[in-house]
Parts: sequence; structure tokens; C-alpha cells
Amino acid sequence: MDHAALLLNSNAEKMYQLALLSFKGSAVQQAAPETQANNQINWGQLHTAMRNRYSTLADEQYAVHCLKHLKQNDRESVETFAEHLADIAEEAYGVHLASPIVQNQLKKLLH
Repeated sequence: MDHAALLLNSNAEKMYQLALLSFKGSAVQQAAPETQANNQINWGQLHTAMRNRYSTLADEQYAVHCLKHLKQNDRESVETFAEHLADIAEEAYGVHLASPIVQNQLKKLLH
């Protein structure tokens, strides 16, 4: 969806519509009550609600563990792998990600 946001110039309404069209399985069931409860919901709010519901990296230590053991797949592009790393690092360190101490930890972790 981050790639789509770039293509759509982060248009919240278009992002929201694209998200609803691309959801599958239980994500559809989760999104339906969110949208029915708030018909003014935008992409950012829906994204947050879905992330809270489906985040497998809720625990900071688990996210750090994932960072240590993450391997690039044979057919995965460098860009996709870097995005995956960035997403997990954001889950692990949250708002502290830009901190020089955290950046140093990440360098040591990924080296």
C-alpha cells in the first residue's frame, strides 16, 4: 500500500477505496465494522485500526529477534527487502527509530 500511496499522491480517499478492494479473508471482516461504525473513516485511521488488529510484531523484543534473523528471499528485490527491514525496525523501535543510539544498534545488528 505504501507503493500505491506514492502512485496516488497519498490521496486518502483513493487509498481507502484501494484498500477495501484489495483486502482478503479476515481483513475484509475486520474492515467492515470499522467502516460501518465510522463512515467518515480515512485511510490513515483504517490503516491504524488494521495494523493494531493484525500486527504480528506487537512485542518489541520479538521485532528485534525478527530483525536479527531476517533473510532476503531469493526472488525478493533489494528495495522490497529494505522496506521489510524498515517496517520491522519501526515496529521494534517506534518513535525512537531516528535516535542516534537506535541507529547505532541497528547498524551493529544488521552488520
